Amino acid sequence: MKYLCMRNAQYRDSSKTICMAGRGDVVDTDQEVGSSFKPMEEVVEELNFMTSSEAVLLDATWSFSKAAETIKTECNVELKKTDKADIVAQIMDARFRKVG
Repeated sequence: MKYLCMRNAQYRDSSKTICMAGRGDVVDTDQEVGSSFKPMEEVVEELNFMTSSEAVLLDATWSFSKAAETIKTECNVELKKTDKADIVAQIMDARFRKVG
């Protein structure tokens, strides 16, 4: 199952090795995780293109039209439809330019 790390924390991966996860990291494990992790199903329901981390945007399933509409409204930038990683990079760039 996939989880989103809400703050820096440790978890056990599938081979029961202790690993570190940073805030915003997406972790895929079948082991039990602590309270610092949130299941991705819950995160996808409340996905916000203006605040979600790059890892969450890459891992979540979302529609291009919704992302394009949100970024056009919030940042006044039109996204170009390419592969998902490129679109996420465009979103991150638009958010950075809005802040700067």
